[in-house]
Amino acid sequence: LFGHSEGGSVSALFSATYPDRVISLITFGIFAKRRYSKDYPWAPTDQERQVVYDMIENDWGSGEMNLASLAPSKVQDQTFMDWLASYFRSGASPTSALKLTRMNTQVDIIDILGSIKVPTLLLQRTDDIDVKIQEGQFISERIPGSKFLELEGSDHLFWVGDTDVILEAMKAFINDIKPAPVYEKKLFTVMVGRIISSGTNTSEHQEIIKR
Repeated sequence: LFGHSEGGSVSALFSATYPDRVISLITFGIFAKRRYSKDYPWAPTDQERQVVYDMIENDWGSGEMNLASLAPSKVQDQTFMDWLASYFRSGASPTSALKLTRMNTQVDIIDILGSIKVPTLLLQRTDDIDVKIQEGQFISERIPGSKFLELEGSDHLFWVGDTDVILEAMKAFINDIKPAPVYEKKLFTVMVGRIISSGTNTSEHQEIIKR
């Protein structure tokens, strides 16, 4: 299972929940949180995220999108940058893109990292602007037995830059995997609900909720 950026966060959750359906996990430019906190200081602040929201709301459809942080090595290649902006616009309307970006801001997989038991390879470029190298190191330290590979470069997109190095690293990791046949421990989600009779009056209802 391979996941890039927020796709890596989703892949991590899937791997913790369904280890018997995952031979191995490989991520690139993954983050554990997308909102600044004292225990995770590399994530953007609310003010920094608002700048992104404003860009999507005002410039998504116009082509004046600021995508330099995703592919710094291609900034001088206007043809590529125009194509990249078109690629993003083709994938989502401004409204959908804004909803997705706001949802990504709520990502927080820190508490499930220790539950990932499948063989895991984390790839990250040293000078990635969009997701800091410390984020990948933080995640790797919390996934038992994971392998962290730091690569040269600053591009956040895995399909830009020295892609041959990435592919060779992935192939070497996959060829060396010895997956466990059965995983005894898995991540479970437990939901608890309470049914309240429609005949309960407001004051009784409030009292029940307080308890």
